[in-house]
Parts: sequence; structure tokens; C-alpha cells
Amino acid sequence: MVAHDGSSPIEKLREGFRFVRHARPIRTLLILLGIVSFMALPFSVLMPIFADRILHGGASAYGDLMGAVGLGAMFGALSLAMRQELRGLGNIVAYSAIGLGASLTLFGASRWFWASFVALTLAGFTMMMQFTSINTLIQAMVPTNCGGV
Repeated sequence: MVAHDGSSPIEKLREGFRFVRHARPIRTLLILLGIVSFMALPFSVLMPIFADRILHGGASAYGDLMGAVGLGAMFGALSLAMRQELRGLGNIVAYSAIGLGASLTLFGASRWFWASFVALTLAGFTMMMQFTSINTLIQAMVPTNCGGV
């Protein structure tokens, strides 16, 4: 398979890695994204056990807790959709990373359903804020002549 400009997808991938290697802000954002994805996002894998054995709520509690993540993510998306400028997104990325870690720590320490619900709503909010802000910043920093269709 060959891209529109005659280069292979593998060459495009190499070009992307070369670009990121020399673009420190983008590299930093991608490393943060990788660390958070590796360290924080697997919480959902343990959610059924947590809902059942820690909160004693079973499938219903599991559904409600996953809904809390979605509720927080929806409010995060709406908050970012109302923004009209890029200024301040770097701070949102930093504060959201801290907020995601803190909310998941609170969730892990919680033994009460409603405290867990609030912590996961905050986790969904900060996760959406962080990931969307990172995506927006990277798209704004990449020159228009870098790849694309």
C-alpha cells in the first residue's frame, strides 16, 4: 500500500517518530498520555470486582459506577466545547493529570458507593479534559505540511 505522495505507511510512521523526536512539547505530551494511559486507565478492568466485593453492589453498582465515569466525561467534553481559545490548555492538561490521579486514589480508598460514584465522576471529567486537551494541543502544534490526506 502506498500513500498519496508515493511513500509507504511505514515510512510515514518513521517520519512521524522523527518529527516527535525533535518536537519537545509534542513528545512531552505524548509521553504523559502514554504514562496516564498505562497507569490510570486500567481501573475499569478491576471495576466489576470492586463493585461486587468492596461495595457489595453487584452488577447494578458496576453499571452505575461506569455511568459515573461517562457522566464526568460528558461534563468534561461540554466544558472544553465551550472554550474558544487554546490559551490555558497546558494548565488544564497538568491539573487534569493530577485530578485523575487523585480521583482514582480516592476511588481506590473508598468503601462507600456514593463516595466512589463522586470519585469516578471526577475521574471521567479529568480524563476527558486531559486527553482532549492533549489532542487539541498536538493538532495545533503540528505544521499543516506534516502528512495528512
